[in-house]
Amino acid sequence: MAIRKRLMVRWGVLLAVGAVALGFFLGIHNCGRISKSRISRGQAAKAIALVFTTREDCLQEDITRFPIQDADGWFVPYMEYLYDIGCFDEEEIPATRKSAEGSLTGEELFHILNRLKIIGDWDYLKKEPLSEALWWRVYDRILESYDTAGHVEPVTVTIQSVLSANSLEDAWQVQTDQGKFRFDGMALDYYSGKTVKALARDQEMIRILEILPETSMDEEPQNQAEEGLPEKNQEEDSPTIRVLIQASNYTGKFHESVVITSEEAFTLGYGEITQRYDGGSQVTIDRNLLEFAGGRLKARADHGGSITLLSVERAGGIPSYPGSMQFYLEDQGIVAVNEVALEEYLCRVVPSEMPASYGLEPAKVQAVCARSYAWEKIRRGVFQEYEAHVDDSISYQVYNNIPPQEISTQAVQQTKGEILTYQEKAIIPYYFSTSCGYTTDCSIWGSDPLAYPYLTAQPISPSGELLHLQNEDTFNSFIKDWSYPAYENGYAWFRWSYVLDLEQMGNVIQERLDSLEESDAQAIFHMDENGGLYPAKKPQIGSLLSVEVQSRGAGGIVNLLKIEGSEDTIYVNREITIRNLLGAVDRMYENMSDEGQGVSEGNRLPSAFFCLEEKWEGDILKGYQVYGGGNGHGIGMSQNGVDALAKEGKTYEEILGFFYPLVSLREIP
Repeated sequence: MAIRKRLMVRWGVLLAVGAVALGFFLGIHNCGRISKSRISRGQAAKAIALVFTTREDCLQEDITRFPIQDADGWFVPYMEYLYDIGCFDEEEIPATRKSAEGSLTGEELFHILNRLKIIGDWDYLKKEPLSEALWWRVYDRILESYDTAGHVEPVTVTIQSVLSANSLEDAWQVQTDQGKFRFDGMALDYYSGKTVKALARDQEMIRILEILPETSMDEEPQNQAEEGLPEKNQEEDSPTIRVLIQASNYTGKFHESVVITSEEAFTLGYGEITQRYDGGSQVTIDRNLLEFAGGRLKARADHGGSITLLSVERAGGIPSYPGSMQFYLEDQGIVAVNEVALEEYLCRVVPSEMPASYGLEPAKVQAVCARSYAWEKIRRGVFQEYEAHVDDSISYQVYNNIPPQEISTQAVQQTKGEILTYQEKAIIPYYFSTSCGYTTDCSIWGSDPLAYPYLTAQPISPSGELLHLQNEDTFNSFIKDWSYPAYENGYAWFRWSYVLDLEQMGNVIQERLDSLEESDAQAIFHMDENGGLYPAKKPQIGSLLSVEVQSRGAGGIVNLLKIEGSEDTIYVNREITIRNLLGAVDRMYENMSDEGQGVSEGNRLPSAFFCLEEKWEGDILKGYQVYGGGNGHGIGMSQNGVDALAKEGKTYEEILGFFYPLVSLREIP
């Protein structure tokens, strides 16, 4: 390909290495890219089938679905098994070789998980083909749920040779030092002569986990990291976390280009091929440079310095990132990922999430919660589609929006390694900005509250008065009382209000219905004649006639909203979707701030703790006065509540125990 002069100047070292270097880069790009490696339906079917049964049992099934020209495919018995148990729908996924060799999509995996009744937050699964890494992460959940006997297990073998096939039954076999193994649908030529760790069941390989280093008999094996846990950062004695850095002002995951610099000298490259720059140099990483470099680059400053992203803006100014910055190319743009020691990460999360002005104890509370949250995300690997664990926005934890503050760093250091656990297992300690004087439980997200006894609906008030807020009249009186004696009375979003104009809001609701993401669309329903709900597909409500709270969940939060239109009536049962549909167009609410008003985040209601009061002109309904309280989802810990409790002299351990009953503090294993 033609190489522009700008690229030749910028990558003189690479050109000196010549064609071998370019081939090295391209090889890394093609072999190492997680996001471009897909899982086929046949491979997924095999992996799932072997959780429940053996290959031999699958072969006993009468094959009736595949046409005769495809009936000899290795995938047939596994695909047939998934059709039989309802994980594959023959109308959606025809029984053909083309389907078996096609990529499994997130939507198809979502159906499989529902069929297997594996509960989880699967909203990130999209219609697009799954990355191989994301598939294997979810597959681990399937194993945890159904393979309690450990039929699928890791094995260590040295692959000696792929056997010649004299018949179809002899195909897909490999000779190892542990005997013959089958490897239906896998490519093993690359591993010939290597010792590997593989996932297998009854001599049938499912997946190569890793290539093991060669060791002589007199060498002592190195200590292996605890299985399933992330690697430690040796310099910091801390796990590392990978954070996707959004574009300026959190406008999206992809960058058109990224301009980097550092006060220290820094290197840019990948693998063994790097270019060194003096401190203060600026380099623009764009699509052309990444294409030339094989699709990915890594930047690291000398002497533990930070990489500054001059093309990114945050509330605290131009952000700098410790650790390394990694950039790789996707169809939509450039992805930027910061790989950093967990404790360093927390020094930039805590001030972004908890004002340093609140003092040391609130900062300690936030540090423990943020560490616990991040640790679970690292363990679960739920953001693997972008080769990361989290991003830096409110979708996960806000990171580096505010630079490190002395008191926040002190809090991280004084709680180093501490996480929250329940029955000795790490928890995700959800938290939010401000309560209305009450919290709710995780049923608003479709989870079973009994499974999360540390996330309860409870009063956030000195009296601890229990209120029956699921009753409409009781809740209305409570939420309209701006003087209710709760810990957070006086904080800006403890109470808020705004007027919902019916005609204007009807247009906004329809517009937002049309643009809902797939995850939100799963919260929109119609009601049948027996009162049952079933999914609404792209509803058109026409003119808005009324909005009505149908039921409330724990703590009084709205958990079912009825929206009636001239053409259609829909029901909404997801907290964030309700807030998105009813948010003020101008985002401005009357509240308890010094100014008497404030702007809500994300064009949505500050919370789903609200009631509606009809506004009439004669006999015409013109809209609603919306009375609400709190800011955020309302589950777990209220950050402003932490400040209020700290002002009463509570320690960080006492505050954590207040918001998360039944939990314990322990160090990261």
